[in-house]
Amino acid sequence: MSYQLVAYKTLKISIKEAIASTIEEHKETYKKDLDKLWEDTELLPGVRKIQARLLLKTIELLDRQDDEFEAARVLNTLAFYIYDKIVESYGGIYKLVASADNSIMKRLLGASLNLKIDNMPGDIDLAYMYPSLLKFFLNHVYVGGDCIKGYLPVNPFDNDGYKVENDIKDLKLKEALLFNKNIDSAEAKKEQTVSPAKHRSTLYGASSSKVSVPKTPAKDTTPSAEPVPMSNGLG
Repeated sequence: MSYQLVAYKTLKISIKEAIASTIEEHKETYKKDLDKLWEDTELLPGVRKIQARLLLKTIELLDRQDDEFEAARVLNTLAFYIYDKIVESYGGIYKLVASADNSIMKRLLGASLNLKIDNMPGDIDLAYMYPSLLKFFLNHVYVGGDCIKGYLPVNPFDNDGYKVENDIKDLKLKEALLFNKNIDSAEAKKEQTVSPAKHRSTLYGASSSKVSVPKTPAKDTTPSAEPVPMSNGLG
């Protein structure tokens, strides 16, 4: 299974529409204005407000970037990362009383990403996606993208109730887990390709545990029908 990235400009508009629709869901009198989304996210409850503003700030920063493919990968990854967080938030005891499908933001982000059974990021996709988002965060938070060198003068993700450091650490952990998982997967595939050869050598080689030993015919004790030479009496 492989995931097809949604083009940056298409996804950007779709995400803004999703945020506006989420605000409408929480405030019936809200009048959609995509140019005022940042201010209007104040109408959202805490977690959704943080998630919406993280998406909007990321879009603002990516708009300054020339590489549209990389911009698409970063935005696709962030949208899926938030989508996945919403799904996880409905786990545990909460799944007994509510479903993640109750979240309009989860549903709309899924639609924006065109998520389907046959178009869902798998381990191989995420092995490339998560590092892109991680690098994006690092480059906008730390000097030279390196936490050892300290913080940049301005943190663009400095938002009330949100710590980008938590997501950076989480993404780094996910990256490491996926790396190990993909190594195990590659090793398993290698074993599958070697196994048939081993199987054949077991069947036809000397390593077989059962060796067929031909039976020695029993000695025939029946008197021979051939004439026995008689002595001619000459000694």
